[in-house]
Amino acid sequence: MPTPAPTHVPEELALSIAHLINDRFPANAPGVAVGVLRDGERFTHCRGLARLPSADVTAPFTPHTRFRACSITKQFVALLLLQLDAEGRLSLDDTPGKWVPALAGFDPALRLKHLAQNRSGLVDYWCAAMLTGAKPESRFTREDGEKLIASLPRQMFAPGHGNRYNNGNWRILEWVLQAASGHTLADLLRMRIFAPLEMHASTLGEDTSLPLADGATGYRDVDGRWEEEVTRIWWSGDAALVTTLDDLMKWEAAWLRRDPVLTAALERLPQALAHADGRPASYAFGMNAWTAKGRRMHWHGGALRGFRMAQFRFPDEHASVLVMMNRTANPVPLALEVAALLSLPPAWDSPAPADAEVVRLPDPTGAWAADDIGLVATFGIRADQPTLSLGMDPATLLGTGVDTWASTDGFIDVSHAGDALRITARHFGWSERFTRVAPGDARPELADTVWASSELGSRISFSANGATLQITGPHGQSERYPVIPIGADRVAFDCLRALDEQPPGRFHLRRAGNVLVVGCLLATGFEFQRLPR
Repeated sequence: MPTPAPTHVPEELALSIAHLINDRFPANAPGVAVGVLRDGERFTHCRGLARLPSADVTAPFTPHTRFRACSITKQFVALLLLQLDAEGRLSLDDTPGKWVPALAGFDPALRLKHLAQNRSGLVDYWCAAMLTGAKPESRFTREDGEKLIASLPRQMFAPGHGNRYNNGNWRILEWVLQAASGHTLADLLRMRIFAPLEMHASTLGEDTSLPLADGATGYRDVDGRWEEEVTRIWWSGDAALVTTLDDLMKWEAAWLRRDPVLTAALERLPQALAHADGRPASYAFGMNAWTAKGRRMHWHGGALRGFRMAQFRFPDEHASVLVMMNRTANPVPLALEVAALLSLPPAWDSPAPADAEVVRLPDPTGAWAADDIGLVATFGIRADQPTLSLGMDPATLLGTGVDTWASTDGFIDVSHAGDALRITARHFGWSERFTRVAPGDARPELADTVWASSELGSRISFSANGATLQITGPHGQSERYPVIPIGADRVAFDCLRALDEQPPGRFHLRRAGNVLVVGCLLATGFEFQRLPR
């Protein structure tokens, strides 16, 4: 077994973490870097390769390997926003249009604080891009993103009255920061965060088609064979951070010791605004901030095809766990297992299960819809456990009563009464009634039809038998997607690889006369009009 990196945590614990990692990750495969901080002590362990053998030199994964941290970027942008707010250079109650003239037509009730806590109601631009004809490997430029974001002022809910994760919020905040400060985002990060914390390897890597300095490359497993993931997008305030495990450990250490270099703004980052109905929220300024049984936990993920990251911070125990992977795989289970070795259970709102004898399994057949918010829910069974999906990764459910269930992480509560479901999603800030979708197959009526969206400038064309569809628009022509029957008035297709990660998942398409209403979990309500033949 390779020798773990130098450590200041107890040797037995360091060996346990190293064994856990080495058992999961072969030395000759895409790798992982794990960092642990607790009470000022630190430990890192890396395994595997940052770049697989090829014509180039093989690159091992080390704590100093530059890596795409992706959406971890958001908390850095949020800190800059709070710093400028504290200095009076902008206000969280400013409208984005005050600083960005191209956004002057956006809802005047929209404020910077809504953007910074994903309360804007705007649709996610990476999801929208997949409805404009893009393929996963398409070139998507800075100008493409700017134009698409500025063209989508429509909101899924009023600002502050819900929560949907939205990458475009953070592009807008970047534009605001640059206008208010007179500096680029890269310069603001360097001057205000990277230099003071000696994060000398950290920078922005906006163009994902360019190789990283240390050669780190992202991969996916295709039938047991590692294949390089190709991405050709431009991003920035939403996810462009390039850093190392060693640098991110400095960031976590600054958090845990409340480094005065980062000013009092650091204390405001985990303060989530309450939902409009007074219920506590879970997404604060660029991070999830949870409290359960008096314990706090901050966490976030980062994802691009081929790169995944998980960050868990436990402020009350003065501890953090970081996991970086250069493979398309979920890093959260490993991060939680490492935390468990530190006796740090996650601070979820874990539900109390009912006696198995009284719990009934939800009906796994059919679908349930809440058309007012554009969502469809489906039940399933995975490893003998019921699951609920709203279009992305299914959540595992525990029975909490005869006809009530809750997700194991406390995100979702479900109750079944008569012909309806009541689903409450804490992280989204809504509680809605879902009714069963009328059974049937809408594909024959959609066969050989074409539908156009003036909002997106794109078209959806169904094949002659309605079994597949294809999207044509400003960013090209999509792959041909199999059409999935959902009910008498709707179908779906699965977008499982996209420009960005995580992919949009399932898009639902509901026919209402000559209008096709299209959307996914993070981008609902696109209307396509039927074109005459």
